[in-house]
Amino acid sequence: MKLFRKKLFFQQQLKAGFINLFGAHSLFAISLVIFTIISLDWFGDGLLTILTNKVATTGLAKQSTIHLWLKLIPFPVIFMIWGIIIQTSIKEIGALKIREYDNVPPSKVLIKFLSLVGTDTELVEELNKSAEAKSNDLNDVAFREKFKGGWRMSLEAIAHHSKNGVLEKVIVIPSADTLKAGKIQEGTHKSFEAFKKLVESALSNVSVLSAGESNTRWEKGVDYESAREINECLYDVFSYLHDNKYDDSDIIVDITSGQKVGSGVASIFCLDAGRQFQYVSTHDYSIKSYDILYEQKQN
Repeated sequence: MKLFRKKLFFQQQLKAGFINLFGAHSLFAISLVIFTIISLDWFGDGLLTILTNKVATTGLAKQSTIHLWLKLIPFPVIFMIWGIIIQTSIKEIGALKIREYDNVPPSKVLIKFLSLVGTDTELVEELNKSAEAKSNDLNDVAFREKFKGGWRMSLEAIAHHSKNGVLEKVIVIPSADTLKAGKIQEGTHKSFEAFKKLVESALSNVSVLSAGESNTRWEKGVDYESAREINECLYDVFSYLHDNKYDDSDIIVDITSGQKVGSGVASIFCLDAGRQFQYVSTHDYSIKSYDILYEQKQN
């Protein structure tokens, strides 16, 4: 994980560095690329000439030494120039920054993990029985206050983004069954249908989907302790949403209900420009979003 983070950080810095350096100097960038290609061709031709002459003759009598040097020198020089550019551009970017926002604008799509229903099991069963009467209203604070367990934060997150009818989809990444100490611990994938019914009955214009919609591999949930699985699942979900005409700016990932591994992986996944993640406070249920970016040093 440490090596992955370092590699990703370097790639992002390098990308941002070139954008920062060449953004206003496109002609210089194009010229440098052209000269690099030409010098590489000269270098290869010159090197081939030397090797061929070494094999075919006893010396370089038939070739102009000056002509060969003129072919060989430009590429190393250009290579050094690229090295200086890369080093300079990275230094100019500065450090990794995390911006925190209190006023989180509603998003069209909310991706979230699903915690255990816990102490609210009976409450959920009762509310789902009355769901047909459409008496559930997620935008009603009194309705959300009935929940004392882990689903409270999920409902707060969904209610926030459903303001003004902005929220269209909630993609749930439930946990899979796990084997611990020789016993099977049921994952939250078995609670998904109850969660879906609860939310959709309380918000008529929002559809709740499982990550299994993006790939049947996730129909039975994801191992919350597997960074690889969580990353692959998020990739599938984002690809599914992109195919359905949603941009990264339309999507936000909620990391509240997952375990530490899931929260960490989701945060790293959102390193790509334009992606954001949020967290619901367990104290006052306020919502904050975070954007990870690279800030340029101020001269």
